[in-house]
Amino acid sequence: LHSLAVRSSGSVAAWGDNGFGQSTVPVGLLGVISIAGGGYHSMALTINGSVTCWGQNLNGQCAVPTTLGFVTAIAAGNTHSVALNASGNVFCWGANSLSQSTVPPGLTGVIGISAGLVNTMALRSIGTVVGWGQDSYGQTTPPVGLTGVTKIVSGGAHSVARKSNSTMVCWGDNTYGQSTVPPGLGPVQQVYAGGFVTVALLADGHVLLEDFPGSGKTTLAKALGDCLVAGEGDPLV
Repeated sequence: LHSLAVRSSGSVAAWGDNGFGQSTVPVGLLGVISIAGGGYHSMALTINGSVTCWGQNLNGQCAVPTTLGFVTAIAAGNTHSVALNASGNVFCWGANSLSQSTVPPGLTGVIGISAGLVNTMALRSIGTVVGWGQDSYGQTTPPVGLTGVTKIVSGGAHSVARKSNSTMVCWGDNTYGQSTVPPGLGPVQQVYAGGFVTVALLADGHVLLEDFPGSGKTTLAKALGDCLVAGEGDPLV
């Protein structure tokens, strides 16, 4: 229930719920190039590859490991945190009740990450996806044969992938139709996922999203003009 934004100056603005200090940006935090918001904590990645976390730390989600190296991407789950370093290695810390912070042994060559409420996803350089953590809706289990992925994002309990052929694939929770891709959708330039919603930025600048709470309709925003969307987990190198 809080929001974050990065200013062009490299500083961070935060607003909304601040019960655990998640909207109180650390004094002197500058040079920020990426942000991520968890349930009650916030993360920032700076241009020098370092990670800062603040807010609730009950599960250690704000206790940044000292062994990360140069970080290129960050993501935040409900009570866990994720980082990707320049060597293609993934690090997780915080809550691990459903193994959401247990990185699969031997996982290397990762180029993108995302975090759901209680699961973590990784995109490998070969275009395949690996997931771990809660899988009660199948959100961590990619469809059989899924390849050619260029972007992975996570909603609360669903996952979304953009493929190199400009199509998108969704799986996991579909209570509100968030994992039902509209027929013929494309070409897709960018994808994003919220708690119960999926959003696609089309190549012509239009944005398509599922209505909440699951009316079965979609809304096409035709007056937005050219759009540029950047989400958590995007490597910045």
